[in-house]
Amino acid sequence: MDLLQEITKPHLRNDLPSLKVGEKIEVITKIFDKDNKEKFRLSSFKGIIISQKRPKQISYNFAVLKESSKLAVKQTFFYHSSLIAEIKKLGMVNQKVRRAKLYFLERKLAAKKAGE
Repeated sequence: MDLLQEITKPHLRNDLPSLKVGEKIEVITKIFDKDNKEKFRLSSFKGIIISQKRPKQISYNFAVLKESSKLAVKQTFFYHSSLIAEIKKLGMVNQKVRRAKLYFLERKLAAKKAGE
């Protein structure tokens, strides 16, 4: 295991904040141009963190859920990816989050859409 940690250590990012399930965040990512690989634009995705997987490893990822025109959109991001420019914390959903995974929020938004 020590060899694996030595190999992945230079690729770990420590410039991003620590995250918790239930936080509202804005993830700003880089989107590169198809023709010119040096040009990119920034795109933001605001939402609630609904799950995290492997938080202490190089493959740490988290899923963010947002409501876009009464439609639930879920996107998964790799925390240590070089495509993430910045992560901004915007607050908590509730002060007390008692679940490790908040998939019920996704179902609530889908049910709200179906009930219209």
